[in-house]
Amino acid sequence: MRLIVGVLITVGLISVLSSEPWSALSADKSVTPSGEADLAPDGLHVISWNIQVFGRSKASKPQVMAHIVETLQYYDLIAIQEIRDKSQTAIQQLLEALNNASQHTYTMIVGERLGRSASKEQYAYVYRVDVLTPLRFYTADDPDDVFHREPLVAYFQCPACVSPNFIVVNVHTDPDEAHEEVDALSDVVTTAIQASAIQDVLVLGDLNADCGYMNQHERETSPLFGDEFTMLIGDDVDTTTGKTHCAYDRLVVTNSLLPRIEHARVVAFDDDLDLDEAQTKAVSDHYPVALTLY
Repeated sequence: MRLIVGVLITVGLISVLSSEPWSALSADKSVTPSGEADLAPDGLHVISWNIQVFGRSKASKPQVMAHIVETLQYYDLIAIQEIRDKSQTAIQQLLEALNNASQHTYTMIVGERLGRSASKEQYAYVYRVDVLTPLRFYTADDPDDVFHREPLVAYFQCPACVSPNFIVVNVHTDPDEAHEEVDALSDVVTTAIQASAIQDVLVLGDLNADCGYMNQHERETSPLFGDEFTMLIGDDVDTTTGKTHCAYDRLVVTNSLLPRIEHARVVAFDDDLDLDEAQTKAVSDHYPVALTLY
């Protein structure tokens, strides 16, 4: 298991990018729980979003950022894919905007820059500090180099939840090798469980598990679509904002977590915010997917 290059935004010793203090954690470093959690009575709200090519250009557009923040500000745990920004200023801007818009305080875990080409991407978890505490996080080990962008695995503690500890696996598969990468996700889950004895796992992100990237036979024979998991976003669901109808973005849980899940859904932000086609396209070509965890 390699050390993560990403950072946990917290009170630390090193200042990076701005006056906000950042401190780097190793892959195996634990985090002391922050204390009492103030979980909303209607559960823990979780959302996952590929914010298409999220970088400085998108972050420099006030209206686009406003739409993103309006969509995300009601969630307790936010998983983001396709951050493309070497400076990491865009994700910091988003964090600051969320904190300005919300009555709650958010912080974040940002993964290392990943990818086989010059175009690198990062994952992030943004979460409410009064509700969740990260116990551990790491970039998944990939000795066979299956993944173009190895998943970011995080262990969270939610004291107010029915079962306080759960694992999240955040991933954006490469469309040309979606079948192989989706198949390998079950191994990532197994490794995470074996390292902790925590059985409750949520896999989320842009899996590209539909249409021309992963056909029905490939899905039916994939371990992630097998009996040990429950697919909460079905094959008939459209998670794209354009003219295609594809279930690229998924929420998948181990069966032990299923009784604690409600209201898995696609978040049609264009309808919620009354956006036209051009405004929607400027935000993302993907809809977020969300659920409620108890």
